[in-house]
Amino acid sequence: MKNIITLFTLFITISIFAQDPIKIEERKENFSVGMQNSLVANVPLGNEELTMNVVKDVVKKYKGKVNGKEEIFVEQATKSNITDKAVDVYIKVITVAGGKIELAVAVNLGGSYLNKADHPDMYRNAEKQLYEIVKRIATEAVDMEVKEEEKKLKDLEKDLDNLVKDKEKLEKDIEKNKEDIANNKNEIKLNEASQEGTKKEIETLHGHENTDADALKEKNRELEKLVKDKEKLEKKIEKAEEDIQKAKDDIKVNEGAQEEKKKEIETQKKHIEENVKSKYANIK
Repeated sequence: MKNIITLFTLFITISIFAQDPIKIEERKENFSVGMQNSLVANVPLGNEELTMNVVKDVVKKYKGKVNGKEEIFVEQATKSNITDKAVDVYIKVITVAGGKIELAVAVNLGGSYLNKADHPDMYRNAEKQLYEIVKRIATEAVDMEVKEEEKKLKDLEKDLDNLVKDKEKLEKDIEKNKEDIANNKNEIKLNEASQEGTKKEIETLHGHENTDADALKEKNRELEKLVKDKEKLEKKIEKAEEDIQKAKDDIKVNEGAQEEKKKEIETQKKHIEENVKSKYANIK
């Protein structure tokens, strides 16, 4: 019975994610000090860089001398929470098929390496420590994913804000063009009145036998200028009306874009809550 229990408990699954649980097993692994008995956990979430950053932060609390980059060596760790005695701890990341990674830990107790058969209590402590490390890696991986997805959400919201501002500008342009049209129409009325007055003056000059030719020419020039000024005003009105129509068309496009952007925002919010933040609930 004891052998059956030993075989059964040799391979432990501590479930964090139903689809990809954390698995901790005991096996021989190659370290800088050779093939040694170790605890190996798969890392369901998080890359090698994040994993090593978490490991380096955790081992600071072991109160030992920390060395190494690819393999972390903690010499004479007195606060490892594995045992009250000082131990040497070796930790490394292993890349496996499919780009997935594992975290291997070997503990030199001083003459022998930690193993479940000879050191069951210390093994359980080490197992718990490894689980907590991988749990933290998973949590920080989700933190990073949430941060990345929330940045995408902010970008979408910024896009919507820009669309709203663009619409407001178009509406202001329409009002400005309407004001310009009204002003130009008033100018045309004044212009037409001036034209009528100038025409009467010209007729009066024509009715005199001793009309000054230069004065008549001057009045004709004034009339020509008034006619051209009116044409310019009419063109301005025409241009303003075209701009108003274009702005109205652009507003319709803008409103459609706003609706699409709002849908994207809601989809992203739903994605963050249902597909990303929901992962926290599975970290136990």
